[in-house]
Amino acid sequence: MARVTLALALLACAVPTTLRAQANGSPHTLDQLVALAERGSPALQVATARVGLAEAERAAAAIPLPANPQVQAMVGQRRAGGEGDREIQIAIQQRVEIAGEPRQRREVARRMAERLEAERAVVRADVRRQVSAAFRLALVADARAALASELAAQQARVVQVAERRAELGESSPMEARLATVELVRAEQLHQAALAEASALRWELAGLVGWAGAEPPRIAGDPSTTPVPELEQLLTLASEQPRVVAARARMAEAEARVRLARREAVPSPTLGFQFNSEGAPGGGQREQVYAGTLQLPLPLWQRNQGERARADAERSIAEAELRAWEQRIAPTLRRLHALAESARARATRVEAELVPAVRAATANLDRAFELGEIDLLTLLAARERMLRARFESLDAHRVYYESVAELELLLGLSLETLR
Repeated sequence: MARVTLALALLACAVPTTLRAQANGSPHTLDQLVALAERGSPALQVATARVGLAEAERAAAAIPLPANPQVQAMVGQRRAGGEGDREIQIAIQQRVEIAGEPRQRREVARRMAERLEAERAVVRADVRRQVSAAFRLALVADARAALASELAAQQARVVQVAERRAELGESSPMEARLATVELVRAEQLHQAALAEASALRWELAGLVGWAGAEPPRIAGDPSTTPVPELEQLLTLASEQPRVVAARARMAEAEARVRLARREAVPSPTLGFQFNSEGAPGGGQREQVYAGTLQLPLPLWQRNQGERARADAERSIAEAELRAWEQRIAPTLRRLHALAESARARATRVEAELVPAVRAATANLDRAFELGEIDLLTLLAARERMLRARFESLDAHRVYYESVAELELLLGLSLETLR
């Protein structure tokens, strides 16, 4: 009896202790945790910081000329017949671009900013999907923990009855020992369910940037709801974040190809030169003003490396875009079918199987106490009940995982479509 008393005490304390550990704040809904993730998600913070790269590109593209002007000065002396006079030469040169490179660099900077914003939207959708999945799976894990706690409490009462019957000589001591073994199994199942629920809440805490010493409490309805129509999802698929990001990468790659081709055009160097030449024999000084033009001959260097690299990046972006456009419809159909199947399964189990098994096993505990059935019959009935309820929870888990993948693919919450 001491073993059973200790087990009951542990079971009475286990769930309240867990709840007290979470009770450092009011329960959070999914929308509240998504809002927290928008502000505190490490992945989203990195993506936001990367958007700053576009400002650096804009700053570089805003420079009007490709190089600083060069100034050259020379002071010397011209000598003739033992006499001399100063000679001064000043020149300034500036390389200029004539193929529209500055305008194209600004276009590249704009396309880069659009690409980084699109990639941030992808990260935001992924964070939302992860938060949504972790939240809903945590709800399922909490339900599993509650079910395991209920089972362990019931089994502890069975042990009490079995030990009392053994003491009165109404049953074999083996029955009490078997009931104790089942109690240990139920306790282990309960502890494993608590550990899984805690791990999922900590995973959720990491996703939203939670700074508390305990994981967040959560509140929500674990029930399933119909998935929006497939045709509606297919209509929205063309604007899902990863497709938009692939298009943005394609547009940036094309802009860089155009820039690389324009940079292959030779850039002339314009200059102005002033010479002041003395006359060593005492004649009048001469001043010379001249404009200069230097033009490189594109014999070997024609920006081949940058042009080839830009062409390769465009090919990669085009392949990525084509791959996403080809796979998004089949993926949507697969996830939609999986979610609908899991929802139908969960609904049927909850509506038909669980009530039927519950009705069939409603009076088994009382029948066992009265000695009308043996322990094996009771355990077999309990096993069927437990299996039915766990099947329902597993169907909920598959449904939530499918919904989370659909939300990632579409880049929005399905709740907004209902």
